[in-house]
Amino acid sequence: MFGWVYLLVQQGVWRRPRDLREGYRLLFGRGQFLRRVLGRMPVFGHPRFHPDRHDTRALEQRWRDTLFGEDGALAEQLRRPVREA
Repeated sequence: MFGWVYLLVQQGVWRRPRDLREGYRLLFGRGQFLRRVLGRMPVFGHPRFHPDRHDTRALEQRWRDTLFGEDGALAEQLRRPVREA
């Protein structure tokens, strides 16, 4: 939480009420981003949790296509084409 406050002050956002309202709505509003994310955090703190125990290949491929695919958001930023996994 301190990190967020620090960034707000550093970027001068705390002086722009419109940006503060928009950020508040994002975190606590209709989609409740903060509740959804924080609600899942205890899973990651569990002693038996390890990322390798979860199959993320489909998720990784989806993001690879979204970001670096032929019409991907970052495709033009690449120096060379992405190899398929």
